Amino acid sequence: MLSKTTFVAIFLFATISCKQHETKVMSDHFLLGNWSMCSIVSYQKDGQGLGESFNVCPQVIFQENHKGFIKRSDPRLLYFNWTFNNDHLTIEHYPKSKDNDLIIDDGIFKIVQTKNKTFQEIEIIDTVKNVKYILGR
Repeated sequence: MLSKTTFVAIFLFATISCKQHETKVMSDHFLLGNWSMCSIVSYQKDGQGLGESFNVCPQVIFQENHKGFIKRSDPRLLYFNWTFNNDHLTIEHYPKSKDNDLIIDDGIFKIVQTKNKTFQEIEIIDTVKNVKYILGR
């Protein structure tokens, strides 16, 4: 029979060793360049996610001057300004448009690094609208 001290020690070790280490991203350089966005997940009030995939994946390009644009199957480009601060990305389209197909709406997004530490795939999460945009290189 295990003593209480031994049980607590094993429990703490298992909890600590299974916990993933999150690295706070201090620079926005990982965003620069061309990203493909082939899927979006919208979450309903019950927590169920509804995925949407594109036949032609829009390209999201982040430039060094904190400007960017989105290429989609439509020949018009969608332009935006962006800032990155403390693991949050802010996107604001310009000129303001009534286009219902902005691909990524204006807003403040939480960035989650997925799969590996080389930033080959990230998730941009709109916590207000409960939408997750999945971008890959």
